[in-house]
Amino acid sequence: MLSAQKIVNEGEPSGVVHFLKSLFVQVDQRRLDAKITSIAQQWLHKSSAAGLVIAYRNLRLTYAEQNNRAMEEQVIFEGAAAGLPLMMYLAGNICKSRIAHLLQQPAIYTLDAI
Repeated sequence: MLSAQKIVNEGEPSGVVHFLKSLFVQVDQRRLDAKITSIAQQWLHKSSAAGLVIAYRNLRLTYAEQNNRAMEEQVIFEGAAAGLPLMMYLAGNICKSRIAHLLQQPAIYTLDAI
């Protein structure tokens, strides 16, 4: 009879082993992706603060890919304040959609509150 250790060392890995290994690879890949994105965002923040126009766009896209709407909007408003036409357009759309949302609410709001 073969021992379990000998079968493990000599035989082909089972489907369960392949499955378990793939789970760990996916977790490691997600961690690596998150770390790379974080580093990229740091450099994009620095370059946008230095006035590089395309950095605002790329930074906004990294937050959009992460579904981080709050940070995406923050970058849009920062870019609009810096005078970037695309960011001004996007900021205007955000404001317009917020006003439309408020006006659809029950009449507890007045225009003075906005």
